[in-house]
Amino acid sequence: MTIPTPNIAGIFLNAAEKETTLARRIYKIHIQPILNLKENIEVSDLQSAQLFTYIEHIQMAVITLYTAIESLVNTLIPQDYLHHEEKNGGSLLMDKPYIERNKSTDFKLSTILPNALEIKSPKISSHWPNFKKLEDIRNNIIHLKTEALNEEDMDKNLMYSLLKPSIFKIIQSTLRLIAELTATIDDGYNAPILSQKDATFRMVFEDWELMEEYFIAKGILPSLDKDEKEDKKKLSETVGKQNIRAFRMVTRIK
Repeated sequence: MTIPTPNIAGIFLNAAEKETTLARRIYKIHIQPILNLKENIEVSDLQSAQLFTYIEHIQMAVITLYTAIESLVNTLIPQDYLHHEEKNGGSLLMDKPYIERNKSTDFKLSTILPNALEIKSPKISSHWPNFKKLEDIRNNIIHLKTEALNEEDMDKNLMYSLLKPSIFKIIQSTLRLIAELTATIDDGYNAPILSQKDATFRMVFEDWELMEEYFIAKGILPSLDKDEKEDKKKLSETVGKQNIRAFRMVTRIK
């Protein structure tokens, strides 16, 4: 079986949006009313179950959204890009694989991409502070320490940060940062398309030929001259490459 390489950043972004929707629904119905009481109460077993379900969804939303950014940033670094740094009195020249492995997402997003693609640094965006908050929460989840759950300082307590209504603002603001970033990239650049205006749909084709006919009708694939006889192998390779391009154009499936 041969399949095109999926848009990993788009997949993680879609997962983050789904998890956020589920978390927001539970929060609005079961958690917000309790918080609005502004008094100490003992939650029931059912309320505890709803709370834990919310925690599952909101944690996955944070993790997958951050992973979408990691995937996007790594994808956008050009294959031939080299980054130069002075370190310990010496000079270090880093290629793309080295940068991906050894540099933080923050650094790649704020420094590497602006230099490599000649765009403005996302750090000047009004959404950057919320991205950094998302990063801190994600790191607390991934590298969970006991004190993060028992911390008396509410600003450092993981559960408190996930229960504050502002968590949804942080997520939405980070999504806008992604949209701003992708809007500054040349349309001709071979990169995942993640803007909110992209069409999102799911389709099932009974066979490969029907899929080809659909993409030809939509103008994604060029029409084939029926009178022209082409070598079967060459045609197969051409269509295969075109289908990969078509797949990349369908960025998110809901």
